[in-house]
Amino acid sequence: MKTRIALFLLIALTTIYAQRTNAQQTKPNDELPKVEVGLEFTTIVSGNGDAHPGAGARLTYNLNRHFAIEGAAYFSGNCQYCGDGLNGFITQGMAGIKAGQRFKKVGLFFKVRPGVMNLSQGDFDLVPTGSSKGFLVGPFDELPYRVVTRSRTDFAVDVGPVVEIYLQKKFFLRFDTGLQLQKVGTRTFHSFQFDQTTGGFQQVTVKIPGRNEGRFQFMGGLGFRF
Repeated sequence: MKTRIALFLLIALTTIYAQRTNAQQTKPNDELPKVEVGLEFTTIVSGNGDAHPGAGARLTYNLNRHFAIEGAAYFSGNCQYCGDGLNGFITQGMAGIKAGQRFKKVGLFFKVRPGVMNLSQGDFDLVPTGSSKGFLVGPFDELPYRVVTRSRTDFAVDVGPVVEIYLQKKFFLRFDTGLQLQKVGTRTFHSFQFDQTTGGFQQVTVKIPGRNEGRFQFMGGLGFRF
């Protein structure tokens, strides 16, 4: 009798163990990978409505299914007008947080990423050449000044919605739309004005107060999870 009971208990325990093992093997792994790497294209719409394409990369660390920390860098081609006649190549570096809801096939988020934006020709100045002539008379005459451009780096914030489309567990598409906010600091440069008394140019200092710029920016690309 005792042998039958022991045998019954052994069979029951073996059956339960086998069922639990099989359930664990067939249960899908819903754990979200922590690290994401993205390759993205970007377009910045400048003040006159021109679109300036670029490319960049993004690194994201998922805290959980709703919050993530991420950083990104982008480089855009020569911008002919980026507000107040600023020219140059645009380089951005951003880092911030992404928050939202992740569903089975789609994720909806909102991001806030402060950082910096560099314009390769964001500033200009008029530098004296040493010439005392106010006007060009001969073919070898030169103006009393020349235009010199230099880069400028401003504080910027990238804010807006994010849509993710999950193709597979390891691959997904991501689309960002939003506003690029740029804080342009106070600028000081030199200019020249004509002096009727001397018939030449005199150097003057011009100060432009700081301002805030806002531009539409779109980003899209492919993400990889690890």
